[in-house]
This record gives sequence, structure tokens and C-alpha cells, in this order.
Amino acid sequence: MRLQNDGFTYMIDVDEELRLRNVFWANARSRAAYEYFGDVITFDTTYLTNRYSMPFTPFVGVNHQSILLGAGLLSSKDTSTFVWLFQAWLECMNGRAPKMIITDQDRAIKSAIALIFPDTQFEMKWGQLIQKYGLGDNAWLQGLYNERSFWVPMYLKGVFWAGMSTTQRFESINAFFDGFVHSDTTLKEFVDQFDNALRKKMELETTTDFNSSNQTIPCSSDGCISTYDVLDEITTDNDHVKSMKYIVYFNQEEVDVKCTCALFEMRGILCKHALNVCQMNKIHALPDKYILDRWRKDLKRRYTVVKSSYDDLRQSVDSRRYEFVVKRCLTWATRVCPSDDHVTTFISHLDEFENKFKGLTLESGSSKVKETMVTDKGKKILSPHIVRGKWRPPTKRKVPLVEKAATK
Repeated sequence: MRLQNDGFTYMIDVDEELRLRNVFWANARSRAAYEYFGDVITFDTTYLTNRYSMPFTPFVGVNHQSILLGAGLLSSKDTSTFVWLFQAWLECMNGRAPKMIITDQDRAIKSAIALIFPDTQFEMKWGQLIQKYGLGDNAWLQGLYNERSFWVPMYLKGVFWAGMSTTQRFESINAFFDGFVHSDTTLKEFVDQFDNALRKKMELETTTDFNSSNQTIPCSSDGCISTYDVLDEITTDNDHVKSMKYIVYFNQEEVDVKCTCALFEMRGILCKHALNVCQMNKIHALPDKYILDRWRKDLKRRYTVVKSSYDDLRQSVDSRRYEFVVKRCLTWATRVCPSDDHVTTFISHLDEFENKFKGLTLESGSSKVKETMVTDKGKKILSPHIVRGKWRPPTKRKVPLVEKAATK
């Protein structure tokens, strides 16, 4: 994969006997996508994928669907293992940590996040509160912490989460890989099937993008500072219709709108309550601040043209142009790097080109490619030991057709 894809990176961790212990990898497309969608991610460890009982640990973000931002296979679920994985992933992403991360309830993950991502996490803030006021033995607060899933979301309504909840993205990415891998998959088979799964996902994403760009979705919306009471009817899980009242604040002069449902703050999409108020006030075009770049379908993002190991041979015209330009730039970089004068001259020409084509959309982010790190280079790495851990047994998950066929 590294030979097929210049931006592909991986790290391998082995024990004293050179047996595989942990492995992390991310392709160029995942690394490029992280520039746009790395602010909010989910991380899960409950998916069994191979005969060695090594859980598959994907880093998942969201554009208009789940998107893979790196993955690992781990031999254990202790703090040191997660520290190794998070450090590998953070280094791969040029040291840029996510703003929000959703994980399962695991103490080892919690400890590792506190060490590697100290600014990303509700758990850290709670710990600081308990420590500051010496409330470690307070039974009531401990009970409140145990029930945090019921009340914490209320205090995070004003925080952007890209519409993600605790488990829905895990279930989405896990369901996607079901049918390609199962609990008896070897590591070699896993690599091949992993690429096949991503190839299918890329095809689905391309189809979704095409349909989104070639159809108009009908929108329903009605329109000094005003306050509106907006009534809404919500259908519950048992098909019961419940009436809800939301308050919408509207600033006519600045075209500023805010709803107590906090859909825009959490998901980045204006709610129908706010849109109704805007239409009532004859607002025909929303300000740019309400159209987040991550949801726009008219922007061409770099990660969509970055070559990956699972690409179809029939690449798009944009991908071919991108690869051609990158190869030429790499050639020139090799030629000019031995001399400071040559580098200065080359950069001045690039600046001149940039000034001449001010209309071109410039991409931000680092183009740094991390060198592959392999422990004990030149020596054969052995298969990992089969370890039975405490995670979810394969019998408790839905058995895919591929696994049923393999059993027969």
C-alpha cells in the first residue's frame, strides 16, 4: 500500500519475539479528509474482525456520511496500548488533535485521551472539578457521574458535534464492514477485504455526491430583535405525537437567528423553526455564517482527488490532473532542494503564480508525508498471539452471510 500510495502511512508495534502486537494505518485520502472533518470524531473498540481476536479500532468522522480517518488493530485494551495508538494517529495527522471525541465507556481509553488529547474531553473537565473542590468521596456526585449520559448532552447543546451521537457512527461503520470481514479473517485477508469495503464505500459516496448535485431538494420554510414561539409536533418511538414549543430569537438588522432546539449549534444546519421565522421576515438569502463549508456540495475538496490503494483504475479527470501536478512538483522539489538560492527562486515563482491567479481556491493544511516506521527493519514479523480479552464475543453480534458461509 505504501508503494501504491505516497501518502499512505502505518506503524507496527511488536513484542520481544517480533510477534505483531499492534498496528495503525491511514491512507492519503483519510489524512486529507481529516483537514476538513477532523474536528469531531468517534472512536470505537468493540468490533471483532479476525482470528486473533484483535479488535478493529476505526477513527470515524462525518461529512454527509461516515468517513474513515484512520484505523488500528490492537492486541490488548490497556492504557499503554491506546496511548501508542493515539500517538501514532496524532503524528500521522501532523499533531492536530480533534476538538471533540466520542468513545465508549472504557477507563483505559479515558486515561489515554487525557494524556494524548488533554484539551478534547468532558472527562478531563469533570476530573478538574472534582479535584479542585475535593469531592472524590462524594457519593451523590459519583452517582451523577454514572448517569452522565442523561444530563451531559443538555450542557453540550451549544457545542458543534456534526450531528453525531454516542453510538450511531460506530454502528454505521461497523455495519459497513460486516459482510467483508468476520471473526475468522486472517490479517492478510483483512487487508484485502478492508480495501474492498472502502472501494464500495467510495462508490456509494460518489453516487450520493452525484445525486446531491443533480437534484433539487424541496425545502419547507415560513420568515430590531423579536422573539417567536414556534410549535412543533414530534413523533416518538411508539408513534405517539407530542407537541413541543421552541423559542426563536431573531435580529432583523443583522439577520441573526437562534433557536432553543440548538440544532444549528450541534449539527451545523438551521432548524425548520428558524427557517420559518426567516421566511416570515422575508429573508430570501441566508447569511454565509449559516452555510458551513463541511456541508456544501459545490466545494471541490482535495481529499476527493487524492489517490488511494482502493481506487478504481478509471480515475476521474480531476484525480489524473491532481496526480500529474503532484508528480511534477515532487520532481522540482528534488531538483531545487540542494541549494538555498534555487529554493528561494522556485518559491518566488510560485508566489508570482499565486498572485496572478487570485481567483483560484487555495487549500490549507500541511502536505507533510510521514516516513513509515517499521520496528526491526529487515526481520520477519510473526503473527500475533491469540488473546481472549474482555470485549464483546462474536456470538453476541449479528452474524453476516460471509461468516455463515465460512462456517459451513
